[in-house]
Amino acid sequence: MATKIDFTIREIMCATGGSFTGDCSLLDECITTTVIDSRKAEAGSLFIAIKGEKVDGYDYIPAAVENGALCAVTSHACEGYPCIVVNDSVEAFQRIAREYRKKLNITVLGITGSVGKTTTKEIVASVLEQKYNVVKTEGNFNNGLGLPLTIMAIRPDTEIAVVEMGMNHFGEMSLLSSIAIPTMCIMTNIGMSHIENLGSRENILKAKSEIFDYMSRTARCILNGDDDLLRTLDVPNRCDYGFDSGNDIRIESFFEHGFDGTDFVADMFGEKYTCHIAVPGRHVLFAAMAAMAAGSWLGLTHSQIEDGIAKAKTISGRTNIIKTQKYTLIDDCYNAAPQSMKSGIDLLSKSDGYPRSVAIFGDMGELGPDEKYLHKTVGEYAAKSKIDLLITIGTLSKETFEGAIEKGGNAMWFETKEEFLEKKDSILRMGDAILVKASNFMKFSEIVEALRG
Repeated sequence: MATKIDFTIREIMCATGGSFTGDCSLLDECITTTVIDSRKAEAGSLFIAIKGEKVDGYDYIPAAVENGALCAVTSHACEGYPCIVVNDSVEAFQRIAREYRKKLNITVLGITGSVGKTTTKEIVASVLEQKYNVVKTEGNFNNGLGLPLTIMAIRPDTEIAVVEMGMNHFGEMSLLSSIAIPTMCIMTNIGMSHIENLGSRENILKAKSEIFDYMSRTARCILNGDDDLLRTLDVPNRCDYGFDSGNDIRIESFFEHGFDGTDFVADMFGEKYTCHIAVPGRHVLFAAMAAMAAGSWLGLTHSQIEDGIAKAKTISGRTNIIKTQKYTLIDDCYNAAPQSMKSGIDLLSKSDGYPRSVAIFGDMGELGPDEKYLHKTVGEYAAKSKIDLLITIGTLSKETFEGAIEKGGNAMWFETKEEFLEKKDSILRMGDAILVKASNFMKFSEIVEALRG
């Protein structure tokens, strides 16, 4: 049976300001888990009934209780079932997570930035797991619904929570900070993602800096010191990492083994670390350095830090290497920005020993008025990097195609995924190394699955 946490239905009701309907003897029962999917409910669960675009969680309250849920949080009572009735289920869930977080005396490490959050989270967790019992954000559940799920996954024996925190408008990061109350943070970089909503990189920095709103002045900050804007932040207790010589943690030397990862030597506070990381790409070394900083500040030994980096893995859609009978795929299709596209090209250009290097790129979202120009620069970069074939898919990606062609690259353009998939067998060759990358709304995971099959 799942372990109960120190949080009762009565406390949850008070946190939401809602009213309870049902058997009052349940009010002093502690919950075991919090779920938003009735199929995941188990004995002692709290079910948050959320109204989505296609389904309404209210309709699944009976199923959740049948699976063992103690109670449901819902915007209207479900007759015959225990419910906490609130005005807004999502807002109520955030209040629940906020109150539960206040009961916890643990380290919460918040990770934000334009790109690299999920990879950094995975590597940081891998390092900290060498000493501590760690809860981390699953996948990339980093928004106003995903973060409360992570907070509510913290168990009595959890020592550290590593939480990813994303946003695309002012005020969102402040809300997340009020829920997580980070005791340490990592900021990966300030790029172009969400510039359509926020207007400038400076505004993106301002919005992401809302992470400090609910951090104490004694909280520690780990920042990418190579980022021109992050260098300007005036925050106490900071540690800078990067390749530049002025950083507290920096890479002294590195050797890339293509898709098999990288060996590197790092200097951290004057001490040398010799590491191997299996996740490929030079850009991944930034995440490794951030993880080293977190490990050092949290008391890990030299060998624990090196071991944690060596054991780090990535997840589906994030520089995930998949070897099939026909191709070697770099599944990096979850999200995309100009900076991460170019990092992907850098990795693909090191695919020595493969007959061809092929990039399949789609549209990037939320880039604002310069979106066409930014897509074009990616195509130009691909051509200069000598990628054997660039395949672009989508309306904006026609600019990527044209940028590559103008610089002498070998490129093709398709308006839709379906058009490409119909012709893929006549385009791709046995043994190709293939990078698949686009913003998530393009659903390029469908391409990855088609190529895997």
